[in-house]
Amino acid sequence: MLLSCIYSFDIPYERSVNCHKPTNMKPWTQTEDDSGYELSHLEGRWERGKHRKYTAMLTVDQFVEFLNWAELVYDCDGSSIGTPGILGMTVAWTFDIQSCEDVHGGCNVTPLLDEYDMHMFGFDPDGDLDEEEWEILKERFFEYLKEAA
Repeated sequence: MLLSCIYSFDIPYERSVNCHKPTNMKPWTQTEDDSGYELSHLEGRWERGKHRKYTAMLTVDQFVEFLNWAELVYDCDGSSIGTPGILGMTVAWTFDIQSCEDVHGGCNVTPLLDEYDMHMFGFDPDGDLDEEEWEILKERFFEYLKEAA
C-alpha cells in the first residue's frame, strides 16, 4: 500500500528549517517555501517565520519511520485537499503542542488502495461501496495506520 503524504510546518524566524526537514529526502519533494508562510499575523518571533511543505508517496514502513523521526502524534481525520488517493480517507498527524511549541504543522496521509489492500480490509475491490461500507473501510484504514505507528 502506498500513502500519499503532505507534510508542512511553520517555525519562528530564528529556527532552522533543517531541524524539521525530512532526514531521508529521497522520496520527498519540496512544494512550498517561505512564500507560503501564513502566520505573519502573530507577533514577535513568529512575525517573520519560515514555512516548508513537502509531498511524498511512501510505503507504510517508510511512513512509520517518518512518524518516529518527526515525533508526530495522531490527530484526527484530516483534509484531503491536494492529496491524491481516496477522498474522505485522509488521516492527520500533528506536532504535539505540549512538546513542540516552536513548530506548527503536521502531515496528512491518504491511502492509494489496490486490490490486495481492499481484500485485506475485507472488501471486494470490484464492488461498489455504499456510504456505510465506506465508513467501515475508513475506520479499518485508520486503525491499521494507528497500529502500524
